[in-house]
Amino acid sequence: MFYAPHEKPKHRSDFRLALGKWYFIAKRHVANLLGGIKFAGKGNSPLSYEYRVHSTPLFRNLKDVDMYMQKNKVINLKIAVKIRIW
Repeated sequence: MFYAPHEKPKHRSDFRLALGKWYFIAKRHVANLLGGIKFAGKGNSPLSYEYRVHSTPLFRNLKDVDMYMQKNKVINLKIAVKIRIW
């Protein structure tokens, strides 16, 4: 297989680098706004298809773990679900 020799990048001034960065960011934003691509939004409808389901037992018999710690875990999970952390 043939590999091209590595060339050093061209030297660009700080102004040129900043201008190029701004240009490509603006170009991306314009493409997002006018590109006709509809991104996901917040909706109230339930999902029609479950991709993956996972369930873990909340209480397990573990060595050297007190049951009150597992009860605290369940309470924390209920709080997290109520305020929708994830």
